[in-house]
Amino acid sequence: MSNVIQLLEKIGVDANLQDQAQFAQAIQQSGLSDELQQALLNRDKSSLQQQLNVASKMAMMIVTPDDDDDDGDTPSQIDVQTVDICS
Repeated sequence: MSNVIQLLEKIGVDANLQDQAQFAQAIQQSGLSDELQQALLNRDKSSLQQQLNVASKMAMMIVTPDDDDDDGDTPSQIDVQTVDICS
């Protein structure tokens, strides 16, 4: 999986890879499986998620302590937000 992560990082950093021909060349030279290469070339997010076994949503929580709570063990408020990280 580190190869695909390195390639995705390179795609995000290298503005030259916005060009379709250079994008395709970088993917073909990556050494990734044919299935991963095809998913990247097609920009198929659901196929990438499935092949890499990654979640498309992430939940974040912020727990704030109650100001008058002496033991500090009981949170007074929990805020949960779900974010789609693959949109």
